[in-house]
Amino acid sequence: TSNNADLLMQVGAAFESGLAVMQDMSAADRWYTKAVIEYNATANDGATDAMIRLGDLCLSNKGLPADLLRELSAHGSVSPLIGISGPDPRMRVVIDWYSKAAKKDDPVGASKMAKLYEGGSGLPKDDAKAAEWRRKSINLYLARANSGDAAAQHDLGVIYQQGYGVAPSSKSAAMWFATALSPRMAAAAH
Repeated sequence: TSNNADLLMQVGAAFESGLAVMQDMSAADRWYTKAVIEYNATANDGATDAMIRLGDLCLSNKGLPADLLRELSAHGSVSPLIGISGPDPRMRVVIDWYSKAAKKDDPVGASKMAKLYEGGSGLPKDDAKAAEWRRKSINLYLARANSGDAAAQHDLGVIYQQGYGVAPSSKSAAMWFATALSPRMAAAAH
């Protein structure tokens, strides 16, 4: 499950940072690699949070020795993608997992695709495609927020506060933050 992979990531991060254990980058890489393998299995089962984490790990280049990247590619984790220039297989994995999550209606996946198009990172810079992914992300957040998802409500508050894909609005940001907090406030009052 993603929880197992999250724990493996925490062990890798401990070795990378030297917190609670002696700093050891080789050990950190081994733990990150174990996490990537776990996330890959979970992502292939359709878990969008694992898809996002795999994309993030590939983007940060953690846990991806060349042989593991070849293995991920050989097992169909990397589909042929149109518009990707260059032979960077790591970026192909990043884009593949983010777009798969977005196509499964995950707003984080859509948001990360927008950022890739905005920065021209791994994809040619394309403001129109970035705006399209941004709109999709906001619409997905809105759908989740309107169904009572407090995390999506909070994220919309941040989106409106920062004006990311929308006109900045302190009023809208405050409304979404308050909406996200209201169930917690009611529970705390009892």
